[in-house]
Amino acid sequence: MKIVPFSDVYQMWKEYKSFFNRSLTNELAQETTFREAFKECDNIRLLGCKGGFQTCEICNTAYELLRDPGTILFISNFYI
Repeated sequence: MKIVPFSDVYQMWKEYKSFFNRSLTNELAQETTFREAFKECDNIRLLGCKGGFQTCEICNTAYELLRDPGTILFISNFYI
């Protein structure tokens, strides 16, 4: 099970859209298609309510990097 740092699917779609706006591809799924695909993912859960629990400084920094549309992250063999 993975928990993503978004409180709703729309926020996650906006991040997805931001990523593809910075990439070379134009194959962007519309929000409705993205929602339908997300429903099929049994192993991914949303963060839930905002401010529901205390996070450490590492998590806070990571969350801020994810929110910044100008940030390009490199994790393992994948660019995010």
